[in-house]
Amino acid sequence: HFFASLFVCFFGPVWVSGALLFLLPCAAMAGISTAMGLRMRGQVPTAAQEREAIRELLSESVSEVQKAGYLAALSTSGLTAELLKLVAEVLQEASVALPALPWPVADIVGTGGDGKNSWNVSTPAAIVAAGAGLKVAKHGNRAASSSSGSADLLEQLGACLAVSPATVATILERAGFCFLFASSFHPTMRNVASVRKSLGFKTVFNSVGPLVNPAHPSAMVVGASDKDTAELLAKVLCRDSSARAVVVCSGDGVDKVSPLGPTHAWWVEPGSPEATPTYKPIQAEEFGFEPSVTAGTYLQGGGTPLQNAVEVLTLLRGAAPTALTNFVVANAAVLAVVAKQAASLREGVTAMRSSLSSGKALHALDEYVRLSTKLSRDSSSNILERIVRRRQVEVAYSQRFVPEEQLRAMKYFSSPTVDFAAALGPSKNPFGVIAEVKRASPSEGDINTSLNVRHMVTQYAQGGAVGVSILTEPVWFKGSLEDLSVAREALAAATP
Repeated sequence: HFFASLFVCFFGPVWVSGALLFLLPCAAMAGISTAMGLRMRGQVPTAAQEREAIRELLSESVSEVQKAGYLAALSTSGLTAELLKLVAEVLQEASVALPALPWPVADIVGTGGDGKNSWNVSTPAAIVAAGAGLKVAKHGNRAASSSSGSADLLEQLGACLAVSPATVATILERAGFCFLFASSFHPTMRNVASVRKSLGFKTVFNSVGPLVNPAHPSAMVVGASDKDTAELLAKVLCRDSSARAVVVCSGDGVDKVSPLGPTHAWWVEPGSPEATPTYKPIQAEEFGFEPSVTAGTYLQGGGTPLQNAVEVLTLLRGAAPTALTNFVVANAAVLAVVAKQAASLREGVTAMRSSLSSGKALHALDEYVRLSTKLSRDSSSNILERIVRRRQVEVAYSQRFVPEEQLRAMKYFSSPTVDFAAALGPSKNPFGVIAEVKRASPSEGDINTSLNVRHMVTQYAQGGAVGVSILTEPVWFKGSLEDLSVAREALAAATP
């Protein structure tokens, strides 16, 4: 009934000899119209017919209405392993190749569509796993039916999404984490982005995403929002004899591992393509968490990119609520087990907690953000815009944790105001030099990370500089507000 209603809405009914027919627009492509016609009659298109329909779906020559109708037809007909395999193959036909990587990589990804407005745990879990030593090539996209996907989140944190294939290995080697933007590596996905957003429900592309990671990960955690989809994905992954994976669906219907209750899990081992996944649920007790969090609180999230970015920084800086920390740690620990970095979930939890407490997870994020900027060839993406987005996150973070009265009492704001124009006023020379102190830059990377701010500022003052610019931005310039305080003290001592 839903399928028929959709066609009445899109194409309109016409009576011919007493029969109700649905007329496609005259510009309809043969592949999509044939496949939809067969599905309307309860028949299954051949592999060749479906393949042609999928190619048209991913092309620019088909209208949004036709694409919506076909995606709805696929959703109402139900997913099959054959369909997922076909969509994956067609996507890979036009994909951007990624040079072979020198080491095995991992990925953790959810299909979405669980209807819980749950937090995007896979991205912070991937970052935490990278801080623990894994190489994580996270494949993802912008949000299709929610307000914030993995791409939206990372972009808010300052990352440049358009990394070139040639730079992925460098980023992974230095940061341990790299985001592979699906729209960049699978450019035909852009042709269905708007229709997916407008439909508002999960489509075949939610499930096919984990199957087309261009890095070909050897270890994967895949989350599905229902048991049927999870088991189906596990069967499809079994056909890839090179990947070790687990497909999960929590007992409360979330496409993630639950830190509180049982999680359905289908384990896939590399081997014969004829192998079948092993069903072995993950029990919350295996993580060794203290039973102190209220059921359901770990799901809270699903906000805007800015809100989610603040939560990620809160987590990586060790200030997140226990429920949220356990949620991320549990999912990252499962990835560690699949990648054989940990022998048990408890061992994985220990490794992930160390990644957080040591600051290595935060370093992985910031290094990825810096490198994605430095190595990007995307001239349309302004570095200042990325810095502003990250500063928005930092300001929102400070507003949450630092009271205004504490900010006003800080020494950075309690010093007397200096008239800038007067400070640059008449001097012995017709020109005044403003010197600069910075440890790194977005374009050059590290310049002098061990510089002595006090010594450098003193030399500038003695050399006749009329002012000193202190770069305090911490991610791209590796500065801090403490540098500003040290510089002021040095200037006060070096000048009358």
